[in-house]
Amino acid sequence: MLLTFADRLTTPSRYMPDGDTVMSDSAASCLVTAGPPGRPSFRVLAVATSVQADLVPEERVLKGARTIIKAVREALSRINSSIPEPERGFDWFITGNYSATTRRFLTTAAQMPEEKAYSPHHATHGHCYSADQLITLAALEADGRLTHGRRVLLLASSSRLWSLTALERVDPAPA
Repeated sequence: MLLTFADRLTTPSRYMPDGDTVMSDSAASCLVTAGPPGRPSFRVLAVATSVQADLVPEERVLKGARTIIKAVREALSRINSSIPEPERGFDWFITGNYSATTRRFLTTAAQMPEEKAYSPHHATHGHCYSADQLITLAALEADGRLTHGRRVLLLASSSRLWSLTALERVDPAPA
């Protein structure tokens, strides 16, 4: 199955002051299968999303940080209540390629230690919208920092939506 993250446009323009987003903005795709893969891959352990649909731009300035922290922590609580061995936590945390300050804030909101936040391409690639998390996940694997059994927490966000995906690296069983 091909999994695609994309925006839903409700107007003829690409300009989206508030966005109606599934995962970040723009589009990115990855291949998903229900069967055991023949090569190293990722198992989706859980997905949880928090939405603050009534948050209007004028209120974001006043409610912004508190709303984001609450939303991310609600999603994290749902993730932890549905994955095996939640006490293991996550080995890595990936957000979009945002500024260091924004990534640090989101890392704190997700209750992750700053050293587990991974963003090697922030300076070279910039923000690639929905592809950020997939590009960074591939870099984490290519750097050899992601081995069998390691867990990763991905955070995708928009102006009113915060979505966490818990993944676990799975190597194929030896034949």
